[in-house]
Amino acid sequence: MAIVAVTTGLALLPSDAWPLATLAQAGARAGLQPYLPVLTHLLGFAALVGVFAALGRHPGLAAAGVLGYSALLELLQGLVPWREASWADMEVNLFAVVLGLGVVLLARAIEAEAVARGRTLHIRVVAA
Repeated sequence: MAIVAVTTGLALLPSDAWPLATLAQAGARAGLQPYLPVLTHLLGFAALVGVFAALGRHPGLAAAGVLGYSALLELLQGLVPWREASWADMEVNLFAVVLGLGVVLLARAIEAEAVARGRTLHIRVVAA
């Protein structure tokens, strides 16, 4: 659950706070500044679906949970004076969740096919 605590903290920080400002500066140096919010939402929420799907047996439930979590974060951001809720962010989050679910289902299908053919391909995430 530490990953949930960290992502919640980052979502509620002011945009000029140290971790977000550092990310923004790195994005500006790489020429990604206009795309940085979308990229962070895409990568972050798709990765969360992958992590929670790997920890459980039902990727659809993991995706639904992450989507609900992203909606909760947007609502919380609307309550904090230095942040704002955004429908555009929620749309990107939905796309990221669908993307993450697609990757998980594809990885599971590849693994099942390899096992059916007698090959030893196992895709697993080990949580410490």
